Amino acid sequence: MGEFALKWRFTDPKFDVLPPIHLEQIQPLDAPSAGLMLIVKIV
Repeated sequence: MGEFALKWRFTDPKFDVLPPIHLEQIQPLDAPSAGLMLIVKIV
Protein backbone atom coordinates (compact mmCIF):
# COMPACT_ATOMS: atom_id res chain seq x y z
CA MET A 1 0.00 0.00 0.00
CA GLY A 2 2.93 2.34 0.64
CA GLU A 3 3.66 2.83 -3.07
CA PHE A 4 0.02 2.98 -4.18
CA ALA A 5 -0.72 6.44 -5.63
CA LEU A 6 -4.34 6.36 -4.50
CA LYS A 7 -3.72 5.09 -0.98
CA TRP A 8 -5.22 8.30 0.43
CA ARG A 9 -8.63 7.17 -0.83
CA PHE A 10 -8.49 4.13 1.42
CA THR A 11 -6.63 5.57 4.41
CA ASP A 12 -7.71 9.24 4.71
CA PRO A 13 -10.22 9.70 7.55
CA LYS A 14 -12.20 12.13 5.34
CA PHE A 15 -13.38 9.02 3.50
CA ASP A 16 -14.67 5.67 4.73
CA VAL A 17 -11.49 3.97 5.97
CA LEU A 18 -11.34 0.29 5.17
CA PRO A 19 -10.53 -2.21 7.91
CA PRO A 20 -6.87 -3.38 7.96
CA ILE A 21 -7.80 -6.85 6.69
CA HIS A 22 -9.19 -5.27 3.50
CA LEU A 23 -6.36 -2.74 3.14
CA GLU A 24 -3.90 -5.65 3.07
CA GLN A 25 -5.75 -7.15 0.10
CA ILE A 26 -5.62 -4.06 -2.14
CA GLN A 27 -2.97 -4.33 -4.83
CA PRO A 28 -2.32 -1.95 -7.73
CA LEU A 29 -2.87 -3.46 -11.15
CA ASP A 30 0.16 -4.37 -13.23
CA ALA A 31 0.54 -2.53 -16.57
CA PRO A 32 -1.13 -5.20 -18.76
CA SER A 33 -4.14 -5.43 -16.43
CA ALA A 34 -4.45 -1.64 -16.24
CA GLY A 35 -4.40 -1.56 -20.05
CA LEU A 36 -7.28 -4.02 -20.17
CA MET A 37 -9.28 -1.88 -17.77
CA LEU A 38 -8.74 1.14 -20.01
CA ILE A 39 -9.96 -0.80 -23.05
CA VAL A 40 -13.06 -1.95 -21.17
CA LYS A 41 -13.86 1.59 -20.02
CA ILE A 42 -13.53 3.04 -23.54
CA VAL A 43 -15.74 0.38 -25.08
